Amino acid sequence: MPTTVFGAVLAGAIFGDHTSPLSDRTILSSIGAGVHLIDHVVTQQPYALVAAGASAVGYLVSGTTESTGLGLLAAVVALALAVLVLKGRSAVQRDESVSAHRGSRVRS
Repeated sequence: MPTTVFGAVLAGAIFGDHTSPLSDRTILSSIGAGVHLIDHVVTQQPYALVAAGASAVGYLVSGTTESTGLGLLAAVVALALAVLVLKGRSAVQRDESVSAHRGSRVRS
């Protein structure tokens, strides 16, 4: 169980590093990419929130079952489901935008 707690502390630190506009890594990344700091933070949040959600599921399962392996499996499954849902959602949005674009070309 101490390994899971140590992992949770490190995961929280990484989450804060990715989503905080005060982080040196975030500031340097936005400068290197040539974008505004807040724009960079906003684009990082969806990725960080998906990872944090999957981690939370894993920690809950690990805490209730007292099994690190089951917690890891639950986190991987939650992450895979999130990727499938988000990928399907982006495909639908892409199809709708293509259809709208084609419709505007026909009308013109």
